[in-house]
Amino acid sequence: FKKRKGFKAGLFLFIAILSLSTSIIWDIEITAENPEIVPQVMNVLNMEKIGRGSFKAGLNPKEIASRIVLNVDGIAWAGVEIRGVKLLVSIEDSIEKPPLINSNESFDVVAKRDGLITIFEVYAGTAKAKEGDTVKKGQLLISGKLESKYPEFGARDVHALGRVIARTWYESSQPVSPQYTQRLRSGRSHEAYYVKFLDWKWKLPGKRNGFGISEVSAYDRTLAGPFGLKLPIGLTVETSFEIIERQVSLTPEEAVSIAEEMARTELSRCLPPDCKVVDEKVKQISTDGNPTHIQVVLECEENIAELASEPNIAQGR
Repeated sequence: FKKRKGFKAGLFLFIAILSLSTSIIWDIEITAENPEIVPQVMNVLNMEKIGRGSFKAGLNPKEIASRIVLNVDGIAWAGVEIRGVKLLVSIEDSIEKPPLINSNESFDVVAKRDGLITIFEVYAGTAKAKEGDTVKKGQLLISGKLESKYPEFGARDVHALGRVIARTWYESSQPVSPQYTQRLRSGRSHEAYYVKFLDWKWKLPGKRNGFGISEVSAYDRTLAGPFGLKLPIGLTVETSFEIIERQVSLTPEEAVSIAEEMARTELSRCLPPDCKVVDEKVKQISTDGNPTHIQVVLECEENIAELASEPNIAQGR
């Protein structure tokens, strides 16, 4: 009788746990074309007190979708679906509205950087430069003062508009060093373990990582319940690999190659998104026949037109 009673109690407890686990949201998945929207959607869910551990019974997918569309800019449509123990949010971005232009306001077009003009198109305003001109940053290109062919009619202020494509140059100079700091894994590693429940994580007792420099990788081990149900309880294993640094002697060719690569990497960080590279020149700067610096110069093509609301001081209209 006692065994039957214990079996029934265990069975009841199992069914209760299973029922509870399937009535709660364990995971949230947000799909959006623009990754920057995902944190904003999560903020809306947090404000609505919706997250991992929320009961499904109190959630209205249509209402949640409406809240997201109302509170997140740049969304054309949002869909919310509860599938199993997962909350799925699908986002469709809206087409960005072009900035409104008030034709009654006076704006000039100036050069946002030095360049040699190759294409000069004026949509509104008075041209103050032409194709073939070399211009400096801040130089007036298109004036917002529209001048009449007939002096007696005077001039009027407009919102200058135009497209100015120019050849521009970017350069980076890097020293040529006969020594190179190489980072290698020593072969030693350290593992730390964390218990995860929903969005909380607790570190288990263990030895501390004594490495000066290390690379860290982590992976999760989740528990699976009946019928492939993923439970919100799991283990995170964090592995630290010791990194050692050593100085490596380079041949002159290797030193030059590394300096070139460093210069290209630095240039790639400062190029504007709409900048098109049309040519590259590499120059060695030598002392006593030995290269000391590598200079990489990129010749680019980009739109250098930039609006300026204040009158240009360097050049009058």
